[in-house]
Amino acid sequence: MSGCDFDRLIVDNATDFAMIATDVSGQVTRWSRGAEKVLGWTEAEMLGEPLKRIFTPEDHAIGRPQTEMRLARETGKANDERWHLRQDGNRFWAQGEMTPLQSPNDELQGYVKVLRDRTTERLREERLSLLVKASDGLLSGSDPDAVNQAILESGIQTLGFDQSFTYALSEDRDHLRLIHSVNVPPEQQEQLRHAPFTLPLCGIVAQQREPLILNKTQLSSNSRYDFAYKEGITAYAGYPLRGRADLFGVISFASFHCDQFDPEALTFFSTLARFLAVGRERLENEKTLRNLAHQLEVRVDERTRELLKTEETLRHSQKMEAIGQLTGGVAHDFNNLLTVIRGSVDLLRRGNLNPEKQARYIDAIADTASRATKLTGQLLAFARRQALKPEVFDAVSRANSVGDMLDTVTGARVAVRLRLPETPCYVRADLSQFETALVNMAVNARDAMDGVGTLTIEVRCGAALPPLRGHAGSPGKFVAVSLTDTGSGITSGDMQRIFEPFFTTKDVGKGTGLGLSQAFGFAKQSGGDIEVTSVAGAGATFTLYLPEAERGHEVIDESRAGTSSGEGAGLCVLVVEDNEEVGRFSTQALEELGYKTRWVSTAEEALEVLQGGKAGFDVVFSDVVMPGIGGLELAKRLLRDMPELPVVLASGYSHVIAQEGSHGFTLVHKPYSADEVSRVLRAVTSDSAR
Repeated sequence: MSGCDFDRLIVDNATDFAMIATDVSGQVTRWSRGAEKVLGWTEAEMLGEPLKRIFTPEDHAIGRPQTEMRLARETGKANDERWHLRQDGNRFWAQGEMTPLQSPNDELQGYVKVLRDRTTERLREERLSLLVKASDGLLSGSDPDAVNQAILESGIQTLGFDQSFTYALSEDRDHLRLIHSVNVPPEQQEQLRHAPFTLPLCGIVAQQREPLILNKTQLSSNSRYDFAYKEGITAYAGYPLRGRADLFGVISFASFHCDQFDPEALTFFSTLARFLAVGRERLENEKTLRNLAHQLEVRVDERTRELLKTEETLRHSQKMEAIGQLTGGVAHDFNNLLTVIRGSVDLLRRGNLNPEKQARYIDAIADTASRATKLTGQLLAFARRQALKPEVFDAVSRANSVGDMLDTVTGARVAVRLRLPETPCYVRADLSQFETALVNMAVNARDAMDGVGTLTIEVRCGAALPPLRGHAGSPGKFVAVSLTDTGSGITSGDMQRIFEPFFTTKDVGKGTGLGLSQAFGFAKQSGGDIEVTSVAGAGATFTLYLPEAERGHEVIDESRAGTSSGEGAGLCVLVVEDNEEVGRFSTQALEELGYKTRWVSTAEEALEVLQGGKAGFDVVFSDVVMPGIGGLELAKRLLRDMPELPVVLASGYSHVIAQEGSHGFTLVHKPYSADEVSRVLRAVTSDSAR
């Protein structure tokens, strides 16, 4: 056997790859048996034919055959991996290498191209890549059907089908609705927009809810598949899109060129159908959850509105109950006071009273009026609407002073003990209200002990305000003044009401129930609070917290006003008062004391009178709450335009004064006496004259 025959034998027996030889122009000169097996042409058919017949049209367009021959000449070989054509027109993925054929004297004789069929590996890689995309998009994406459509459109060649149909189950659950398709003519798409279950082949899949795989359908004699035969379908694969309980639709694939789909393609179809079903079921579940969440929100909203309405009704009921209790308490106490005043007035009108009895009834009226003033002050204190006179003072020394005089309040059988620091503790508050609060708490402790026991007063500096009654505490520095008794303690039910006005556990006639409410209102309006701790049968501790202040000078000094003469000495007063009775009384009373007066009923009238200057007036005495600009605004304008003209304000109650203070102006509280007003007027005019 010659060497050539031996080489020929080797080439012909290598049938798992194609070996092709060409001349310099690319015409085939040798065609191995492996080439016949891989490409389909016989050697007789290909000898003398151009090698470019095995390249795809798109490779022809870019001149790929010529490029391979050039690379083989220039570099010694040209490797490629791409789609090639078989004799039947089908494509296959081949890994190839072209090398040059040279003579012993290095002349180019032609080329040798070796091809290996790698279609199976290539399809497996592409299908795996598509499957990864499918798992990402179908299992977690927001639109599984769109992902499915994109995968099928890009995987026609890889998966080997000619047409695909994706159906959704209609709302009536009696039809299939085509939602996506690949390579399906428009007229056929229109026919399948509303397909009944009786329509093969998708109807069979929907009814049986099982996959339907048909091979060699053109050879089948089963009448159920006549539709496939008539349409020219050669292979069919259909899968139900089924969740755990529901059918969502059908996905199917048809081929017109192969008798059956390869096993890997069927596995891909089955997995794709399962992923798509899971994706649709997930969206349905999410939709159900959203609907449930919306229904829950609606129900919660309805329930919340019902609760708010009920709460508002309850709050209104409680408010009315509180108003009724407050009104009843006020009416009871004021009626008692008015009884004394009216009875005294009736007796004074009798002409046969001796001077001693007249003086007694006048004193009764004055004392009762003072008690009425104190009652309104306690109510305003609870409501935090009193006009405070803040000053900086040492709480230690003031508590010590109050402790010294408590014997007269608590009685001899109550021992008062003081635990006071050696250093001062300064607060800025209304001194009178502070002392009144301590006395009120001491009286409450005395009554809790039935007049026998020990009352301990303790002052602490730099204390933190604890959380109280649902309000957050404060880490700032507070002065804590505690009063601890050895009484019977406070029950849990009473603990919730001890600061309510007119609430008292004492017997009728033993107390008004306003003492603790005054202390509570004073503490809150001063920026503090009151803490109450108690053990039934073991006493109680009331702790008054007030913000700690830097040491300073007292801002209120009424000593000079108290020593001023009560005579008017010809001073001229402009009285501004909108209430006719009060205006008439105040002007007459001041005139009786030697003042000259002029009375106007509004602040605007007062500004007109003073338009040209002081107009001969030494002082302005004005009510705060009046129609128009009011007394406080009048005082501010006069301070700006006529700072040498002093202004004294009077008020029974003003929310502005209660919240903001008197803005530095001297304030007289209604009801006032003529002597009290006279002392204040003398004091401010004396200061102005300096």
